[in-house]
Amino acid sequence: MEIGKYIGKFLLKNKYCSLPGLGVFELKKASATYNASQTEIESPSYVISFSPIGSIDDTFASFIASHENVSISNASNNIKEFCKIVKEEVFKTGSFEIEHLGRVINVNGKLGFKQSSDLDLSYAPVPAPVAEIKTATTTEAPIDYSYPPAPSSLARKKNKNGLKLALGGLAIVLLGGIGYFGYSYWQNHKEVSTETPEMEAPALHFDTTSAPQPVVNDSLTNATRSDSNTTPINVDTAQTTPAVATVSPGKLYQVVLMATANEAAANARSKQLNNYGHQTQVVKRDSSFLVTINASHVSNDTTILVDSIRRVFSPKTKMYILR
Repeated sequence: MEIGKYIGKFLLKNKYCSLPGLGVFELKKASATYNASQTEIESPSYVISFSPIGSIDDTFASFIASHENVSISNASNNIKEFCKIVKEEVFKTGSFEIEHLGRVINVNGKLGFKQSSDLDLSYAPVPAPVAEIKTATTTEAPIDYSYPPAPSSLARKKNKNGLKLALGGLAIVLLGGIGYFGYSYWQNHKEVSTETPEMEAPALHFDTTSAPQPVVNDSLTNATRSDSNTTPINVDTAQTTPAVATVSPGKLYQVVLMATANEAAANARSKQLNNYGHQTQVVKRDSSFLVTINASHVSNDTTILVDSIRRVFSPKTKMYILR
C-alpha cells in the first residue's frame, strides 16, 4: 500500500495530515496573482509546514481505508509501517522523498521537511479574460429604481365606492337568502303544527255520526206560519242537537276546541277538522264562536278527557266542557 501518494490528496482536502511517530504536515494557501506581462492569472501557491510533534488521529487512516477498500485498522498498521521506514531512511541516508511534495530531512538529529521547488497540486495558470469582462460590464442594463405613479384621489374614491357597492350587494344577497330560508322553515312548521296527530289514547272516543252544523243563535225564536188549512206551529230556530249514537264506553261530552270572536276563523277551523275526518260544530255563545266536538272517555272523567283531546289537537285556546 503506497501511503505517500495519499498525503498530498489528504492535505488538499483537510489542510493537515498527522502521521503517528513522524509528525504533522500543514498546508497553507496563498492567493492567486495576476501576471501582467503574460496576461495570466497565476495559480495559488501552497506552503507546506512540518512539525515533528505528532498526534493520535485516525482521520488519515479512514481516508486511506475508504480508497483502498480495507479496514481502518489495516490502514493504520500500514501508516505506522510507512512512518517507521521514513524515519529509518532519514537517519540512515539523510532524507526521504515524498512524491510530489518534497523531502523529509535530518536537521541536527531532528526531522524536518523541505518543500519541492516545483510543487504541483494540479493547478495550472488560467488566461485572464480581461476583454470579455470589460465587454460584459458595459452591456449590463441599468437598474430601474423608479416607482409606479400613485393613484389619483379620484381613482381611490372610485375604488372605495366600488368596494362599498360590492359589500352592499353581498349583504343584500345574504339577507335575502336568510329571509327565504326562514320563511320556508316557518311555512313548513306551520303546516306541520296544523296537522292533527294520531290519537294515542285508546280510551278516547269521538262521535263520528254527527254531521257538521251551521252557526246559529243560542236563543229560541217562535215563528208562526199560518194558512187556511193549518194551525200555528212552533219552529225551534235554536241549534238543533244532532242525534248522537250511543258511543260505548263512556258518556258523550261536547268539548270546546276553539273559542274566537271571528266567525270566519271558527268556520275555517271547523271545516279543516272536518276534512281530517273529525265531526265538529260551530256554536255561538254571547259574542264568541265555539268550535266543539263530541267525545267520551271510559272513565267519564272530564279532566282526563280534556287532557287527552288537548294532546290530540294541540289547541291554542283554553279547552273546556260545554255540556
